Amino acid sequence: MVPDLTRRRALVAAGSVAGIGHLSPPAVAEQSRANPPDTGPPDGNEWPMERRDPAGTGYAPDASGPKDGVRVRWKQPVEANLGFFYGVTPIVSDGLVYGVDRELVCVDAASGEVVFRVDREYVNPPAVAPARAYEHPTLVFDSRRGVDGLDARGGIALAGLRLGLRRWSIERDQGLATTILGGQDHSVPVAAGDSVFVTTGDSVLAIDASNGRVRWRRPGGGYRPAVRDGTVYVASYARGLLGYDVESGERIFSPDDVQSPLSVTAAPERLVVRCHRPIVGVDYDGSVAWRKGPEEFWGRGAIAAANGVAYTAGVDEENSLVAIDVSDGTTLWTSSMEPEQTPQSAPPSVADGVVYVPEDDAGLAAVDAEDGRVRWRFDPGEDPTRWSPAALVGETLYALADGHLYALEEA
Repeated sequence: MVPDLTRRRALVAAGSVAGIGHLSPPAVAEQSRANPPDTGPPDGNEWPMERRDPAGTGYAPDASGPKDGVRVRWKQPVEANLGFFYGVTPIVSDGLVYGVDRELVCVDAASGEVVFRVDREYVNPPAVAPARAYEHPTLVFDSRRGVDGLDARGGIALAGLRLGLRRWSIERDQGLATTILGGQDHSVPVAAGDSVFVTTGDSVLAIDASNGRVRWRRPGGGYRPAVRDGTVYVASYARGLLGYDVESGERIFSPDDVQSPLSVTAAPERLVVRCHRPIVGVDYDGSVAWRKGPEEFWGRGAIAAANGVAYTAGVDEENSLVAIDVSDGTTLWTSSMEPEQTPQSAPPSVADGVVYVPEDDAGLAAVDAEDGRVRWRFDPGEDPTRWSPAALVGETLYALADGHLYALEEA
């Protein structure tokens, strides 16, 4: 049985929080939700969640990462499990970089100096969400225990403790929520407006980022929702492709002929959906524009989208990176590089004509977005290292590998 999530009270003592001045005046905390929140892409200098924006495109239009060569600007140790899975995508917001493994480390994006470090294991990246009741945003994790909302600045350090670090928590009644074929036991949170959307094995929840209140809960599931133009899209393997109004939770989208979806990306042109075998282009009116497969593709994992092109791992006779025209589903090119596939194909990241992807046991690769040629590969270790998907902000690429959080720049 897939467990439910239930609310519990915030864990931060009111006196401690009031004493450090994080709460806004009551008038701000009680602000009206009459106007729909802004659910568009984040600021150009942010990578505030996995795949960067609520739509899940993995595209940073204002960034320009290393193109012709790469060097380390700084690196910071992170206590890591160094298991069989690729690393957790770093999250970048307000000049800070968050690295997650067996601990949560927050560093200054420019210098790499540690801002705070806490012993708290998470296996999926957080989302940074604005919190109207606090001075600083909320860092939202979906974990084995449930959903946690943390102070993005780490609370207040006192006598070796972090006062006010955890703002709220939503616990699981029992066991773990599972994602069919997703390879994970919990989802990646998506921040849009002042709400955070998370999925359990059979539901999607809209959560108030300020206080952890569940605004609505609907049937769904899946690994990572995608949000665009006031609708949250959920790829539920059991229920199909679903769309809910972000404010009310009303179901407003449910095409009949999209079967067994595994992931969804809300590109500007249309939804690009990875199903059990085919990849499907779905218009926002629910009609299927094109379908690739099942003979061409098999696999699971995220699809990036930039400038009318979708990028994803193609798994047929060989593992490769594939570029697909979003307008008609034709294959534009197939790259020789092999994207990491464990536990699912790693999310590509795109900026300034380059696609960055962790390669299967071969470090991090930069691929030309026009023709698929490999521009460079990077792995500083003597043995092949499993890299995380990249976060791209400004002219810097941030990634996790071999127990370090890296900032990489043009050589």
